[in-house]
Amino acid sequence: MSLEIEAVRINALRPDILHLIIMPTERCNFRCTYCYEDFKIGKMAPPIVGGIKKLLHKRLATLSSLHIGWFGGEPTLATEIVRDVNNAVLENKTDRLQFSSSMSTNGWLLDERVFRSLVKAAVTTYQISIDGLPAWHNKTRVTAGGAGTFERIVQNIKSATELSEDFKIALRLHVSEENSASMEPLIDYLADLFGDDGRIKIYVKEIEPLGNPNDPSFPFMRRRGFMDQLRQRVRDAGMFEAGGQPIACYAALPTSLVIRADGRIAKCTVALNDERNGIGSINEDGEIEIDNDKLRPWIAGVLSGDEAALHCPLSAMA
Repeated sequence: MSLEIEAVRINALRPDILHLIIMPTERCNFRCTYCYEDFKIGKMAPPIVGGIKKLLHKRLATLSSLHIGWFGGEPTLATEIVRDVNNAVLENKTDRLQFSSSMSTNGWLLDERVFRSLVKAAVTTYQISIDGLPAWHNKTRVTAGGAGTFERIVQNIKSATELSEDFKIALRLHVSEENSASMEPLIDYLADLFGDDGRIKIYVKEIEPLGNPNDPSFPFMRRRGFMDQLRQRVRDAGMFEAGGQPIACYAALPTSLVIRADGRIAKCTVALNDERNGIGSINEDGEIEIDNDKLRPWIAGVLSGDEAALHCPLSAMA
């Protein structure tokens, strides 16, 4: 067993570390052509929000590290929940607690006012996806009404760079065979816009088949060498962000839980409709109920040190 895996296992069992991925709504204002979500669950109800705040209030005194990642759906459709929960942490955290918060967002609603309010509530790391130059991006990352989104997303990022606040935005460039020809020009375009701002970084990621009905006909990227070429282009532009899959997926860690908008607790943000992924729920009083028999396969890699199970516990269950 490598020293890196052993370090992951040790940290994964520490009771003073907690990583929550919270989905304040599972609705979205986009309809990306490859998205795997069904958007059936709406905004998180106040009793569930209250339960999360009570859970955190009980745990804060015992924690040395807390990270809250905001996911969806589209979390900027529920920014009041994001601010409410994060501010509850800020108001009650101990001096020893290292608290950080991030958001995966499509960037459509992230104008200056919203962005500033989220940064003030300690959401200081963002991931925003771009699918190529406008001619390609506007085919796949469209609003629920079918409109293109490139120009507004880029304008919102420009507005963010005009602020003095401390934050980080990772631009995730989604690559397919169809948009691949626009990727190097896109990297150059983004480097011209944002290359002088160290808060903006880029990483490249192949679009993957994750359960969308269009998957059988979607032109997924298969050329590994091309992805390496793009990464080098980003390095040359001085904007490289490693990104990618760490040695241990968050879903493999006992310290990491996903709280869905209806109060169910899951381990994975991809396999949302997989029965194995529902491992419990959070109550209004802040207590969480976990089915340990359903949890155990998710954390098997931490217990065994098996690298494949750590990398993707769901795949290891098959």
